[in-house]
Amino acid sequence: TSFSLENNGNSSVTQKINTVTSVFEFEGIEDEKARARKWGITDLNRKYSTEEMASGDVIFAATGVTDGALLEGVHISADGCRYSTETLVMRSATGTVRWIKGEHKTQD
Repeated sequence: TSFSLENNGNSSVTQKINTVTSVFEFEGIEDEKARARKWGITDLNRKYSTEEMASGDVIFAATGVTDGALLEGVHISADGCRYSTETLVMRSATGTVRWIKGEHKTQD
């Protein structure tokens, strides 16, 4: 199952986020299996739909660590005194998509 995000006409969002598909997979790691059972997951091979994993007012946030197709990674300024980040925040209830570019001082 997949869903498309409304983006109020922002074509760059359409290009970057066309469809999101979510699938849980377990690779036989015993700790992960025990954790899943603790949360009530009994069929470790089942593929869950997006609606089953996240319904209602869902907020998604991601910050780039390395440069990728969706987000820029963390970059340090030439003088080494600042670093920049890029974060994407989406809210399902309102269809809001926010791109946040942050500049942060390094600690002295």
